[in-house]
Amino acid sequence: MTTSPRNTHSESRLRRAILPLVALAVSAPASADDVLTTALKSGKPLFAMNGRVELVDDESNTLDEATAFTVRTFFGYETGSVNGFSARIAAENVTHLIDDFNVPGEPSSGYDVVADPQGTEIDEAFLRYKSDSTTITAGRQYLTYRKAPFHRFIGTVPWRQNWQSMDALAIENRSIDNLRINYAYVNKVNRIFGNDNPNKNLAASPMSSHLFNLQYSGLPIGELEGYYYRLDYDVDTLPAPFTDRETYGVKLQGKKPMGEGLAATYLLELSHQRAIEDNPTDFDSANQYRLELGLTKVLSDGAIKAITGKFGYEVLESDGGVSFSTPLATVHAFQGWADRFIGFPGAGVKDTYLVGAAKLTDNMSLLAIYHSFEADDGGFDYGDEFDLQLSKKFGKFTVALKHASYFGDEDPAAGATGIDKTVTWAWINYKL
Repeated sequence: MTTSPRNTHSESRLRRAILPLVALAVSAPASADDVLTTALKSGKPLFAMNGRVELVDDESNTLDEATAFTVRTFFGYETGSVNGFSARIAAENVTHLIDDFNVPGEPSSGYDVVADPQGTEIDEAFLRYKSDSTTITAGRQYLTYRKAPFHRFIGTVPWRQNWQSMDALAIENRSIDNLRINYAYVNKVNRIFGNDNPNKNLAASPMSSHLFNLQYSGLPIGELEGYYYRLDYDVDTLPAPFTDRETYGVKLQGKKPMGEGLAATYLLELSHQRAIEDNPTDFDSANQYRLELGLTKVLSDGAIKAITGKFGYEVLESDGGVSFSTPLATVHAFQGWADRFIGFPGAGVKDTYLVGAAKLTDNMSLLAIYHSFEADDGGFDYGDEFDLQLSKKFGKFTVALKHASYFGDEDPAAGATGIDKTVTWAWINYKL
């Protein structure tokens, strides 16, 4: 594929940003051999494996039910720090043991979609400088500002076997007590569909994007987060959710003790989004807002160690037939595990949900979620979803079962988003 002048220009800017950091690293007083030996000897290996079976029955098409058995192996090495500098390189391999499924962008095999392409690719390759208050990371990296899996805007999509990484220059500063200041310039997003995907727009998204995120934890009522994400894609003919846009917003999240072993949790978030640059849509402005209220009770006796109940409501508004969208997010963590809404339907979505969670004895956890979905624009219902997960930890191993049942309302206005879908997973994970 021919590189566009716009893409070449953005890559040049990233190189110019990285070069001073490299020059500073090699100018350290110790000899290059001494630095390399010290860094390698004080480093650590990286290793993780995830074997997973996934069964999909999507009734919105005439394809056969999908059966996938895939194994993800993540391996690499992170050097120790020398004069504040360190480096990290890591790759992932995804192997198909049973491949009765389709990967988006690849030739159809007649089965439902499981978005786990086979292959090996570099996920992390970066140089890092860290001082007492500032960390600078240049190169390919996992980039996010919230704990997994709740990456509402910027994420790694860790649910899929091929994780999302970014070619970026990222800076974090903590020189002010309780305040984290983050900035990143993103040159390219390496997407979950594999760097060898026949559809180059699914393989990667070249861009010239700026991410700002501030988090302040010194308030008595919780942690306050403010953010501004300006996404400027190099390709201007992508579907509506992947067009140029800017998003700015604020989130307040906290926990308040209510008595012995009892605590209330709360989350409030409001963000605004609009089209910028070369966005060809009529998208002018839309909002996202989210409210969560919960109670957690810690128990001293019995098989249940702690139990949590939570109510949530989130809206992704529609404007001009284009939905508020979060194309760099870990979308699987929101709007249901059946992934009916990962394409951000143009009518937007209103999601009312209830969550029940329990920590059990013997390192077991149970999670149940109910969603009710309706359109933001048009007044029709999409459907309902029930999600259930049971997991157990054995040292460095985690074993889990997970199921999602989506019951579509079958309103013609909802299209495929209003049709039934079920997905079942079983997996075992190991992390060094």
